[in-house]
Formats: sequence, C-alpha cells, structure tokens
Amino acid sequence: MFSLQFSPIAAALGLALSINLGAVAEEKTPGNAAESTQVYQKAQEDYAYLIGKQAYIWGWPAINLHNRRAAMQPVPRPGLVGGIIPVAPVNQLSMLTDYLDAGQRFVLTPNQDVIYGQMFTDLGKGPVVFQVPDFGARYWVLHCMDAYTEVFAAPGSRIKSKPGFYMIVGPDWQGEKPAGVVEVLRSPTNLAWVVPRIFMDDNSQDRETVRSLVNQVNAYPLSQFDGTPKNVDWHELPKFPAPAQSKGEVRWVKNETFWADLATVLSENQPRPEEVALIDAFKRTLELAKTSPATQRGLDRALAHGAMLLNAGFSFSIHPDKFGNQWAADLTAGAAGSDYLRRAWVAKAYIATNKPDDALYLGTDFDGSGERLQGSQPYSLTFAADQLPPAEAFWSISAYDGEHFFETNRINRFSIGTKNRDLKKNADGSLTIYLQHTSPGANKESNWLPVPKGDFSLLLRLYSPGHSVVKGEYMMPPVSKTK
Repeated sequence: MFSLQFSPIAAALGLALSINLGAVAEEKTPGNAAESTQVYQKAQEDYAYLIGKQAYIWGWPAINLHNRRAAMQPVPRPGLVGGIIPVAPVNQLSMLTDYLDAGQRFVLTPNQDVIYGQMFTDLGKGPVVFQVPDFGARYWVLHCMDAYTEVFAAPGSRIKSKPGFYMIVGPDWQGEKPAGVVEVLRSPTNLAWVVPRIFMDDNSQDRETVRSLVNQVNAYPLSQFDGTPKNVDWHELPKFPAPAQSKGEVRWVKNETFWADLATVLSENQPRPEEVALIDAFKRTLELAKTSPATQRGLDRALAHGAMLLNAGFSFSIHPDKFGNQWAADLTAGAAGSDYLRRAWVAKAYIATNKPDDALYLGTDFDGSGERLQGSQPYSLTFAADQLPPAEAFWSISAYDGEHFFETNRINRFSIGTKNRDLKKNADGSLTIYLQHTSPGANKESNWLPVPKGDFSLLLRLYSPGHSVVKGEYMMPPVSKTK
C-alpha cells in the first residue's frame, strides 16, 4: 500500500530514491546563505519527487478515464469510432451488436465472449437511467466503475438482478427513487464508466437472438425517462473517424500533460475521507510547482520513475495471487481500495475488469517450466475431467500479443471456451486446448486457439467463478510444449 512515506515495493524494483541529504542528516547549518538556498531547493525537489511518484501511481487510472471521456464528448450522437468502438456523448450509451473487432487499439486485453457497450457520465448534470431487458438465463452484468476504476455497482445475472430501469446518480444527488425504477446506483464520483456485458455464443443463430435483446438496452438522462422502454437499433449506428493508431494502445495518459490532467481530476472528484490528507499533499505540490523550479524538477523526475513502476505490472504473471504453474491473478481487481499500485497495474494491463465475484482473470506469460510463451513453439493446455475451469456462467481463454492485443489469424478465432459448442473432450473426459500459431491438424481445429507468432500471453476468464477459485484453492494445469 502506498502512503506519504516511500514504498518498499519501489525499492524492491530497484527504484530507490536518489536523495542526497547529507548536510541535513548531519544536522549541520550551511556555511553560507548560498549553500543554505541550495540545500533548501534540493530538499524541495526531492520531496516533490517523492510526492510526485505517489501521485503518478494514484492518479494514472483516473487520468486514463478522464481522457477517454473527453475524447468522446465531441461526437454528436451515439456511434462507432472507426466503425469499431461504441462512443456517445456523456450520459448516453452506445452498444455493439457483435464481438469487439479484433483489430481495435482503444482498449487493452479485450475479449470476444460478450457484447460490449459503454457510457461515460457526468452525474453533476443529473442522474442517468439505464434500461435492462429480460435476458432470461443468459449472463449479463452492468459493470459500473467510478473515476478511479473502482467498481461501485454490478447488477447482473449472477446476483439475479431484475430487468427494468436502473438509475445511476452522483455523490451529491438527493431525491426520491422514481416510480418504475428497480434500483438506484450511487457513484462516489460524477465521472462513471458503465460497461454492460452480455454473453453470446459464437454462432449465427445466437447472434440473431442476442441482437434483438441488445436493441432493448439503452441509457439516457433522467429528464427523458417516462417509464416506457426506448429501444434502439444498435446495428444502424453512424461511423465516426478514428485517430491514427500505432501498434500499442491509444495513449490515454501522456506524460507531457500529466500534471495538468491530474490537477483537473483532483478538482472534479471528491476525495474519499481516508484520502483527504494525501490529496491535499498532491494539490499543494502541484500549486507550489507553478512558482518553484525545484518542485517542478522533482515532479519531472517522478514522471519517469512512476512510469517505470507502473510498467512493471504489465505482465500477467506479476500479480500476487498464484494458481499454480505460472498462472496468477489479482483478487483485488475492481476493489483495490488504498492499494494504489495494484489498482494502477490492473488499469495498465487490463482496464475495466470486473470484481472477482463477477469475473476472475487468471493470466500467464510463461509455460509450465517458466519460459516465455513464444508463437514459434506449439503448446497445449489440458484440463482433467474433474478440473475443468470452475465457472458457473462461462469461461474462456484468450491469447494476446506482447502489447496485449489480438493478432489476426486464419480462422478468425481469438478466444476459446464455453461459447464454442463444438469443443471435443478426450476419451477420459479431459479437455485439451491446442495453443499454437499454425493449425494442429483438421481433426483438432475445434480445440485450437491460434496464438501470435511472437511473444504472447494467455488470460483465462471465469465469469461467475466457482467457490474453489475465488478462495484460491483451484490450481491451473501447466501450459506444456508439444512437438
């Protein structure tokens, strides 16, 4: 956990503070006024560096969401950026009607198991009503995150939430629940990111079934609510131009504007009671930097080292909760509290994760012997008959390149699991998944997950995970090299 004191995690990663306070440590009065000024300025710089690195890790997820929302504000109506990503003005929803396009670079670590939508709010303008149809036995979740990517609500099939209208309100809203509203969901910040997920089998029949349900999903300001559903044909959305994309993710957080963005985030969102002193230290340091070159130098140093600390968490395998054979997860995802480093790591590696009781993410970058997964080497993953992935709703395994994106392949398959109804089990009831860049042979292609040709990583998603895995008792089989 981060505090105003230097974190031992940073030291463990070789990022020790480069503070030279020899004169101060000796409690020695400087020999002259010029030396006194130098000592003072050095102390200012080093303190700003310390506070700045804390602020970088704390603020990175919030700046990420702030800039995503800002990028959507210019669109005139719900639509698709680049014909791919659902976007809408604040307090409105946009929905896909199929899996997320595998070529997108807007969101790291996407999946192709669910139909996505997204909405960014400014709840200071008033509440938003979200309409949910009756999905029957189909898995769905309304994933609601605050400005820091913490989950504040998740109505859905796992907890047997009712269909109908949900009202999302901000921290200062006072009022009565309108007639016809199932539940009021209160966000601790006016900025909320709402990402509905709806499961879909990978076949044309289920696509048609889901499309009619998705068209009944909608969201709009409370002022437009009249108690009757407002359905939309989401398949007929306008397409907006997208900015040029590089190999990696769109840069939502930029070091060159980080401190200005942080100041904006701090002004827009109320601090949690336990963070008042921490936020005050951030604000005072940013204000002092306007007139103190030494303070600004400390913040500039903090940018580089904060980024190094953040990037250390890009690996799936670095997370602390271990599930055997190099597989790991973060059981605090979506609810990190004051563990700001882990919150930032999740936001960096796979932002918009559900809380573990809704969905658990087990990842690995290595085979069972600890060697880096490489697309030039074929692998397999075999689940024993009594050790299939423990998910009450559904499970999937996705393969990602070194940037945590999909890589195109011949059969256009990027994940494999429950949605693939033609998976073949072995004679003993076990299930083998073939993980390789080229086909394992026509008789095995039903169980083939194509992997990128270079470095790659795997992520197992367990939606409504079973008790054994939530408690850390389930052990994953190894990813094994095959000939």
